[in-house]
Amino acid sequence: MTGSSPNDGVGIAGPGSVSESAVSGTTDGCMAGVVVVDSGVGNIPNAVRGLRRAGARVALSGDPQVVAGAQRLVLPGVGAFPAAMENLVRRGLDEAVRRAVQRGAPLLGICLGHQLLFDESEEFGPTPGLGLIPGRVRALPPGVRSPHMGWSRTRVVADDGALPALENGWFYFVHSFAAEPAVASDTAATVDVGGQTVCAAVRRGNVFGVQFHPEKSGFDGARLLAGFLARPAPPPVTQPFQVVPAVDLAGGRAVRLHQGRRDHLREVGQDPVALARRLEEEGAQRLHLVDLDAAFGDGDNLPTVREILRRVGCPVQVGGGVRSAAAAQRLWEAGADRVVLGTAAARDPEMLAELLARAPERVVAAADARAGQVVVAGWTEGAGRDLTSFAAAMRGAGVRHLLVTAVERDGTGEGPDVAVLEQALAGFGPGVIASGGVGRAAHVTAIAPLAARGLAGVVVGSLLVDGHATVRDLHRAAEA
Repeated sequence: MTGSSPNDGVGIAGPGSVSESAVSGTTDGCMAGVVVVDSGVGNIPNAVRGLRRAGARVALSGDPQVVAGAQRLVLPGVGAFPAAMENLVRRGLDEAVRRAVQRGAPLLGICLGHQLLFDESEEFGPTPGLGLIPGRVRALPPGVRSPHMGWSRTRVVADDGALPALENGWFYFVHSFAAEPAVASDTAATVDVGGQTVCAAVRRGNVFGVQFHPEKSGFDGARLLAGFLARPAPPPVTQPFQVVPAVDLAGGRAVRLHQGRRDHLREVGQDPVALARRLEEEGAQRLHLVDLDAAFGDGDNLPTVREILRRVGCPVQVGGGVRSAAAAQRLWEAGADRVVLGTAAARDPEMLAELLARAPERVVAAADARAGQVVVAGWTEGAGRDLTSFAAAMRGAGVRHLLVTAVERDGTGEGPDVAVLEQALAGFGPGVIASGGVGRAAHVTAIAPLAARGLAGVVVGSLLVDGHATVRDLHRAAEA
């Protein structure tokens, strides 16, 4: 194992401790954009805080599209190599990281993230890595105290100053394995471990890795992160407008509602797992599951939700009755890429803040609107907020994805309510997802131009579920 830090907080006392003010302005007054890869292992919150102190605009994301299109990437990690790689591969993040590097985005691997850059690790048996730097990861040499934990000085081997502070820098280490680059010039710095010299940092082109924790390494760590943030980066990739098929669940069956009314529920006559797989095969890049029983407070469809998450490969967002942080966590652990919060987003700001602090990219706030007013509790109660002010409040709270449903249009096939979308975009800006009313491909064509103002996509139900169009048909309609 790489080993876990005995203190997961930032600001471990040691050589060169630093305050936020000491590193302000390290990026010449420009906030550098960086995506921290949410690999699901280790010291992610610490990495985010350290980068922000170094002057970065940070987005934490486990979305392969966001990762692949990033300007800069940081891959943190603490724990076991095989589990970390399994997480990356399962979520499609391994290929996303490789695509970002191919585009020229600078990548910094930290601790376990540094080891993942290599071809292979011997931890718990041979496990392939990302293959971005030739070499292997092996246990620390025999006779060396393992784990190597604490403050140590690094010594530059071959570096052009891209990562400042490596020469005689004090950094905080916690590891039982170390990388062995196959190409000597890839080693940027070394560290002495019990009289043995091991690799402490690597650099190959736009790929960097450090075995230590710069976010816990005081002034030298802050300098190093600032140097990484100053690396030239390609522009971020604009995310395409997405058509997101919806699968509604009730009593373990796939169903559809009309205007959110439970007494207007109809079964679609298809196994929900088979339906989800069909929609993925038709080109869905994301699915939207709604547990109607949970939304109405009458049981849940968790077994069906878990089976869909197990059987499909694309990201899935799940909503309906997610009214506690524990419920959201269970869905994430089951494999949901995002959770959708409706009533909780409107009425439980503490829960919303807690989940946003854990994983802001994996939270969607639902703004369901009837006559311009937000409704909650399965669309049965008013929230006492108009849509525009609610959307602005969600953006202010740190929400990055806002699902906007025009309740009067839901299930009617009459077309999206453009006025409702205009109100949401006015309050929220980029990241709005439309829902409700799409009855033919022309409706998607009509709202696609709103992508220029931040409309990220549209959730479509009956049109796709009933087989009157395919996901590819609607993507073509969006591009028309």
